[in-house]
Order: sequence, then C-alpha cells, then structure tokens
Amino acid sequence: MALKYEGSVPHFLHAHGYGPQHSVTGHAVEKTDWEECDECSTQPGYRGAPASVAKHKRKYHKPNEA
Repeated sequence: MALKYEGSVPHFLHAHGYGPQHSVTGHAVEKTDWEECDECSTQPGYRGAPASVAKHKRKYHKPNEA
C-alpha cells in the first residue's frame, strides 16, 4: 500500500474518492456512530467518536462561570 500511494494518506484518500467535496470525517458521521459537535462556531464542527466529542465539549465549550 505504501508503494501504491507513495506512503501518503492524502493520496490514498483521494484514490478512494475523498477530497474537499467529499470528506472522510463527514462520511464517518453519516455512516457510523461518529458525531459532530453542535457547539462549534465553525462548520463543520469537531467530528469524532461520541466519547471524543464529549471530551472536546468539556475542554472547549465550558459553561460561562460568573
């Protein structure tokens, strides 16, 4: 595999149809149990497994404390 794709993950993903218009993480959100953070101001938000998204939210989206 390293020889066929020059040891490059981007080359591998491109050869399998992924790129700017077809995101591998977007596909994971659509087809698996991955989630997208609904609290991120950027779109798409952080994507990952449910536990990873929960950790991301705890770290980056703490409730405002007065």
